[in-house]
Amino acid sequence: MLYLAQVIKNKSSHQLELDCLAYQTSESQWELCEQKYLLLEEKVTVSEGNLILVEISEDGKISKLGKAEETKDWVLNLIRQYLTDSDTSPKFLEEEHKRIERWRQELTAKSQKITQIQIEQEIRTEQLQELAQTLDLEKKKLKEELENLDQLKE
Repeated sequence: MLYLAQVIKNKSSHQLELDCLAYQTSESQWELCEQKYLLLEEKVTVSEGNLILVEISEDGKISKLGKAEETKDWVLNLIRQYLTDSDTSPKFLEEEHKRIERWRQELTAKSQKITQIQIEQEIRTEQLQELAQTLDLEKKKLKEELENLDQLKE
């Protein structure tokens, strides 16, 4: 697993260690580490304070130690990619979040309006059906009365 670590000197043993700061969970996702330290071999030449990309095997041992220059390039690439005036800067992402929230609110309002219109249409349909039934009843009554009148005339 790939980790971002800082080279520190152990206060009691005075040996160099890696203070693991974060680890990669997917290609573009990282998680912060909870106090994880790894002892560096004495033959490793790194300076205290350097940030290093390091591969750590499943058994917790260092399988590949990056160079400080590679880590510097990696960090600078992150800054260029996410923290500059590019399309994915934090400010841009915040503005996009606000814009999406406004869209969501507009869509919710439109959905509520459509639902209200549908309810009103259903009510009108029911009213028209009731009116049609009432008219049919009135028509039958009038027809019966007309028949009764015709019978009385004869």
